[in-house]
Amino acid sequence: MEPEVKRDLKELLDVPESALWYEYAAGAARDIIEEEPEEILRWLLDECADFNANMQEHLAYILCDEPGSFEHEILVRLSKSGNEGVAWRANEALNYYR
Repeated sequence: MEPEVKRDLKELLDVPESALWYEYAAGAARDIIEEEPEEILRWLLDECADFNANMQEHLAYILCDEPGSFEHEILVRLSKSGNEGVAWRANEALNYYR
């Protein structure tokens, strides 16, 4: 995976909570993941613990509709976050497709 892909995805995940996040950044981030889903999701699984709370919450949000094994593992990890917002969002995503 190209370093630019990682940078672009991280920047999209870190867009502040706003209409811009929901109207543009969420879809653009999901589109990046869909380009190389296995590779990118594996990277996200390894790196998501180091993301800030905003990025983690947004990652959980965009994984809500995609019940794959990597997505599930990422959401389980995020659901155990010490940040209440991250844990809530991840649990909501897990409940969405249980």
